[in-house]
Amino acid sequence: MIESQPQRALFIPETCEFVGRKLRRVRWQTPSNNLHVPDKVAGGSWDDENNEVSIWRVVHAGKTDADRSSTMILGKEDAVKLVKSASFPLFAATEDLKFLSNDHLLVSTSTGDVHYLAYSETRDEIQEKCVLQRLHEGACTAVSLLSDCSIVSVGTEGHLQVTDLNSAKMLLRIGEEAFQCNDGFSSMQVISAGLVITGNYMGQIQVWDLRVRTNKAQTVDTARHGSVLSMCYNPSQPHVLACGTACGAVDFYDLRQDLCVTSSLSLHKSFVWEVKFHPTYPANLFTASNDQTLLHVSTSFLQDKKLSSQVSNPWLLPDLELKIRTVPLLPFNVMSVNSVDVVFNSLVCCTDNESLWILKHPLIC
Repeated sequence: MIESQPQRALFIPETCEFVGRKLRRVRWQTPSNNLHVPDKVAGGSWDDENNEVSIWRVVHAGKTDADRSSTMILGKEDAVKLVKSASFPLFAATEDLKFLSNDHLLVSTSTGDVHYLAYSETRDEIQEKCVLQRLHEGACTAVSLLSDCSIVSVGTEGHLQVTDLNSAKMLLRIGEEAFQCNDGFSSMQVISAGLVITGNYMGQIQVWDLRVRTNKAQTVDTARHGSVLSMCYNPSQPHVLACGTACGAVDFYDLRQDLCVTSSLSLHKSFVWEVKFHPTYPANLFTASNDQTLLHVSTSFLQDKKLSSQVSNPWLLPDLELKIRTVPLLPFNVMSVNSVDVVFNSLVCCTDNESLWILKHPLIC
């Protein structure tokens, strides 16, 4: 495992809110424009008899109503608080959650359902536009928008499915003959409207061309470090893919080459639940793990250095493990860190001790 260098964290904890539920996924509201920092956070719970999707407002201390929930302020008079503004009940555990816009969300669950939700800021409520029931026989581990009106989802039973969001009609289903239950999908990343990458519990990375209606993946590779639990592509160079694994490592792939690991980082001691490139500063990567740590990994100091003609991005360097800077962002004993999201200078994460953290810093380099 990589030892953290004594660096000052770029992201400093601003507040830690006890929300009374274990959250599986947390997401910033989609910014309304490129200059607007979002002030809303959505989270979906798990491991409860009555789960829910909730939205919290981020407000400055001293400017909330008297009925605001209990907040732990981290020694700052000007710290922010999180105030729940709306919630929607779920009868299963949250598996995935994504904002489609600043007022529409997709939520997938452990029973294979996908909920299409609308959030009204003026009424402070979440309404269900539709529910696609039992899209998957197992848990729907990942869901994403594929085009203007269609979504793609994957499940633990081993199916990849494209569904029309308006009519609920199934447009494509892959996997009836190709998989067994222990090969079920654990993660997914949409690269383009026709190209989807999946990871499964057997440790396989698969590239699917949805324009070709076949049960056979275009490319298949077996990861070095077990089940592929999370993945994220580099926003400036989408051919660079980071995958979090069950063994605590993050593997990097160059999708332009034969699908194989080009570099790997042994960052954690347990499952990497989520990996996230910063959307505008992709030299920064964030990892959330079952080992109770949230890490900030940076290659920013390599940006001005000349790379080999065969390497297009620092994340693909074969000796990457010797060159990165790694900073832990949370105190110890927070239990599993399940999810992380970052936009502009603001980071949000959630832990199994039923806490929601906000971290900020004015400079990202």
